[in-house]
Amino acid sequence: MSDNRYTGETKVVERAKKDAAFRSQLMSNPKAAVAAETGWQIPDNVTVKVVEESADTFYLVIPFSSEGSELGDEQLEDVAGGSRTRCSNIQTWTCVCTG
Repeated sequence: MSDNRYTGETKVVERAKKDAAFRSQLMSNPKAAVAAETGWQIPDNVTVKVVEESADTFYLVIPFSSEGSELGDEQLEDVAGGSRTRCSNIQTWTCVCTG
């Protein structure tokens, strides 16, 4: 996950913890609330889901995995060049900040 996405998500969570009206908006219209708080342009084909934890349940979100799909050009270059580093930060869309 990119720093920009992590920063934006943290900003949304912190505001939701302090602002009941924002928390309510986040639950009822998450895409609009996230976009307004972060300035991101979230594509129409991306769904934003918000889940509120309870005292006895927590949620762990596992990032999208493209395992089994073909390697991209950059990954092929890494393999061909003998690179030992492996990137696992898969992001399914890019945050576009407008403000």
